[in-house]
Amino acid sequence: MNSVFVPDTHLEDHLEQVHARWQALRMSTDLQARSERIQAEMDTDAFDRMMTAASRAKSGGQRVLWLHRAADVVAGAVSRSKASACTKGCDHCCHIPVSVSRAEAAHLAAVSGKRMATAPAHAVRVSQEPDRLQGDGAMKGTSPGRWEHHIGEACPFLSHGECTVWASRPLACRYYYSIDKDNLLCKLLPDKQGIEVPQLNVLAFTAMYWGILGLNQDVADIRDWFPDEA
Repeated sequence: MNSVFVPDTHLEDHLEQVHARWQALRMSTDLQARSERIQAEMDTDAFDRMMTAASRAKSGGQRVLWLHRAADVVAGAVSRSKASACTKGCDHCCHIPVSVSRAEAAHLAAVSGKRMATAPAHAVRVSQEPDRLQGDGAMKGTSPGRWEHHIGEACPFLSHGECTVWASRPLACRYYYSIDKDNLLCKLLPDKQGIEVPQLNVLAFTAMYWGILGLNQDVADIRDWFPDEA
């Protein structure tokens, strides 16, 4: 079984730890404090400038680049606040569904040289499922059920635990932050049932970037955009 899953022999102990962690989190103000630390570090003027530039960009590629820069402003705030459990070498989130728009897939194809599927499997239009793709689920990696079979499957751009397209990684990855103290709740279960991960609330950012990229384009899991080549 894929090493990202909690081994069956450790499952009972792991679930006890998960239960204890969530009990502690619900009884404390730690998550709120972490969120507030990130917000305090945000350069909102810089973020707004990047989003405005993205909205005025004339091509999909330019919009993607400006949206990436806006997300980098958030990344800077997260880094300075030291409020996230995310660290280099932790790749659990590289084994869950990742929503990628056609515009971002085209950008990834250009920078990586990988062949992009013209008609990816299980694709949807944002306008067809706005609540699921623009809402909480998309950013938690628990996107529409049609992508759940990818849980435990490595991202095609993951190599030896590192992202090979880090500078061009999708917005779903750029806005995915655990604000817990470690990666306990990120670990995947053998039955592929997800455990709630305490995340930075990025719903407003998500709605903005889908609005800029366009609601009438295809969205699919990153593995369907870049299937393994035979």
